[in-house]
Amino acid sequence: MPGLSLRDRIFVLLVGVLLLGAAASAVSFWALDGVARRGRDAAHFEVEVSGTLSQVAAGHLEQTAALERGLLEPRPSGGDSPAQQRFEERAAEMWRGLKAVREQLASAPGGTDSPLLLEPIAVLDLAHNDYAARGREAFAALEEGRLGEARQRATQAEAESIRFQAALGALLSLASEQAEAQLMRLQQEQRRAMLLVAVLSGCALLLGAAAVLRALKLVSRIRSLTGLLPICASCKSIRDDSGYWNRLEEFVEANSEVQFTHGLCGPCVADLKDATKAA
Repeated sequence: MPGLSLRDRIFVLLVGVLLLGAAASAVSFWALDGVARRGRDAAHFEVEVSGTLSQVAAGHLEQTAALERGLLEPRPSGGDSPAQQRFEERAAEMWRGLKAVREQLASAPGGTDSPLLLEPIAVLDLAHNDYAARGREAFAALEEGRLGEARQRATQAEAESIRFQAALGALLSLASEQAEAQLMRLQQEQRRAMLLVAVLSGCALLLGAAAVLRALKLVSRIRSLTGLLPICASCKSIRDDSGYWNRLEEFVEANSEVQFTHGLCGPCVADLKDATKAA
């Protein structure tokens, strides 16, 4: 730091330590905050998908119960029976639920293998459509008084229901596996972030300690060159704290960052010339 006094150098070192600590803290906060944010996004995504699929599963159970009631209760003279209306309402809700799941997968946070869930969703959607078609055929047969065919269609609908439940279980299992894999990745990122924090903190401490030692050394030099100095009135040597006499140049160079260069002033040059002539 040429051109700066010792006090200015100490000030610059201390400011550098503060800036280094602030930078390390900012980088550490950024790394940990990124991992925490991704963790919150992944947890929110998992809760959203699980909640929607739970609503779909509940809707299917209500739809199955409506079909069973429709086979047992008498039909009204005109229009759809309450069971059939309930069946169609649950079917519409399930279609909306499956559509919502597809939209959630399309906006999945980074790190989630959402494309792997699209195929099970398609299988689930197809199973639901087949189940709804068999159920409507059963209600149509009931409306025309063909009870035997209605029961046959209901049996077919039950088989489609089993396929739907198997597809739903496979989808939930795959979603759970992906959530666990995502959690493991986030834990690894968290460990790397904590390691980065430790490294940056360690570097900041080491550099800060080095800067403080350097500042203390500069302070000691300032103290060595302040106050009263015992100097020989004849040869101009200076006595140090140990009682030894040192040449002026040696003492100043040892206790500061001053380096002497030697030359001759005008009066000394004139004296030397006079001495030479006299010799």
